[in-house]
Amino acid sequence: MTITILTAGALKEGVANAANTFMAAGGGSVAASFTHGADIRDGILDGAMDAHILGLPTDMMDALAAKELLTKGARIELGAIRVAVAIKSGETVPNIATVDAFKKAMAAASQLIYTTAPSGEYMAGVIEDLGLADALVAKTMRFGTGAEVNEHLAGPGPAGTLAFGVSTEITFYRDQGVALAGYLPPEIESSTPYQIARSATAPPSADDFFDYLEGAEAQTFFTASGVE
Repeated sequence: MTITILTAGALKEGVANAANTFMAAGGGSVAASFTHGADIRDGILDGAMDAHILGLPTDMMDALAAKELLTKGARIELGAIRVAVAIKSGETVPNIATVDAFKKAMAAASQLIYTTAPSGEYMAGVIEDLGLADALVAKTMRFGTGAEVNEHLAGPGPAGTLAFGVSTEITFYRDQGVALAGYLPPEIESSTPYQIARSATAPPSADDFFDYLEGAEAQTFFTASGVE
């Protein structure tokens, strides 16, 4: 039987590497798929989606657990994913250690890019709260997904562009012209804890892969992909 795992896109690299390694070692068949976390939560809640194993932010897992849609006691704490800053590979890393330095880096950037998804909405709120929305709007571009942001940064984005997104999506493009410059200053940082959980519909045959995801080898894949 093929074990299905459905996770938010932020976990894509870690899950794919874990599934491939598990199958290569003879652990059985795993089919992994990925989409927006909110779509998974809503799809599971209304019965439009299902999978044996799920990967979502902790608050979304709590919503599913409240409806008894998860196996009790079968949740793995993966770590947190933070909103980060990316630049073109090879460019000088800007100073973003403090809020003042971060504001200067944005003012000096040739272009600012981020999504219309939750991480991008968070950045729009940060920029608004810092009083910079009007000053930065002319050089700001927004895209629907993190993939589009990173592809623009690696490709047509001009030198000196700053991109904002979740650390795992930035890390996925580390060999494609994108470099992680660092994280938002502590006063304005955004950190989202993630979990892996067994759904209430998971058969006993899902146990082996779930146990593998909880082990040290699988955790190295998530850490390498930007989950801390």
